[in-house]
Amino acid sequence: MSPKQSALDRGYDALNTLIAKGQKINKNAVAKLAEFSHTNFYKKEFNKLQEAIEEAEDKRQRDLLSNEVEKLKEEVIDLKDKLKKEKAKAKKSSNDGTELKLLLAKLTECYRLVDELKRDNADLQNEIAHLGGTKEKVLRVNEQTGEVLTGIFKD
Repeated sequence: MSPKQSALDRGYDALNTLIAKGQKINKNAVAKLAEFSHTNFYKKEFNKLQEAIEEAEDKRQRDLLSNEVEKLKEEVIDLKDKLKKEKAKAKKSSNDGTELKLLLAKLTECYRLVDELKRDNADLQNEIAHLGGTKEKVLRVNEQTGEVLTGIFKD
């Protein structure tokens, strides 16, 4: 931009420079780069430059938004691929629930064994009580708590 150019020509050159650089485009940026006052935009001969500035900024905004949309579309595609992979992993690791069924069967067996040991323990306690000469009572009330107790008690 040479100082011999008119302010309007310098304004168009500045606008083209801002477009080429991809910078934000507004009246103040054009006026600053063209080295003239922003008050020139109030003159009639600057109306077309003002419209060109607005159109250029609108186009830049649309381009930015379309780039953002493209990035988001790519990200969605990547996330869908990751989701498919994770679903496949989960499906392979689940083995149709057979591992869970085996664990439940083992747990049930453990509870059965615990119940059997409790019965054996109760039987042995009764034998010891009869051999030791204690009396067997079925019910007794704990006077402090009011709890009903069942079992073998010594008098």
